[in-house]
Amino acid sequence: MPGDRVAVIQPDYFDYHKIVEFLQGECVPVPLHYKKVSKGAGIDFAEMEKAFKNGAKFFVFANPNNPVGCVYTREECSEIAALCRKYDVTLIVDELYARTIFSGTEYTHICALEEAPDKLITVLGPSKTESASGYRLGVGFGPEEIIGRMEQLQSIVSLRCAAYSQSVFKVWFHEPEEWLEERLSRLTRTRDELTRLVRSFDGCLVRSAEGGTYAFVELPKLTIPIEEFCRICKKMRMRPGRRALILARSLRIISE
Repeated sequence: MPGDRVAVIQPDYFDYHKIVEFLQGECVPVPLHYKKVSKGAGIDFAEMEKAFKNGAKFFVFANPNNPVGCVYTREECSEIAALCRKYDVTLIVDELYARTIFSGTEYTHICALEEAPDKLITVLGPSKTESASGYRLGVGFGPEEIIGRMEQLQSIVSLRCAAYSQSVFKVWFHEPEEWLEERLSRLTRTRDELTRLVRSFDGCLVRSAEGGTYAFVELPKLTIPIEEFCRICKKMRMRPGRRALILARSLRIISE
């Protein structure tokens, strides 16, 4: 409803804010102190509970986080679930990157926890891990009442799932054996190379992602116009073999 308060992780997927604002709601930021922890997301539970006490009716976040790439620990997931249950807050968990988890990282589905709140919506889909964003496919898991309303909205917005999207859905449910392991292996190499490259420049910081396909880079003060920096970044759309070279050149311009 217009005026409803929605607690949103900061930083997190930017479209959450757009959706809330379009529906005339109010976003209440809950910060992540991800740079202060080596494991987990570093969620500020004091601010989260404060938001709930001040009337936030919904809490939405992505796990793994997008764009930082940190994965919430089991303890963090349990605390999130407990607080949402305590304050009767509807919890929406974006798990589109739940299968893109790098080796050595434990992943927790909140819906599998005993303390999971009744008002919990889990969103899954092939758009990230399988690079199928344009097909607009996904799955919502949650209480019958909320899923029913989601189905009504979906039937009005898109009428039905297009035939070409249904074909992708079929492939998603029947992936070739070892496909995901090979994909994660390639992503791991890319993550490690980008992390090493960024850290090789003074003043450039990045946390090695535990999941997802992003690198959230903290840059020093730019010594070139922002327009020039954006132009350099756009060149990274070129073939993968040149991305590291272009990134190195752009960071060198910044740090010189």
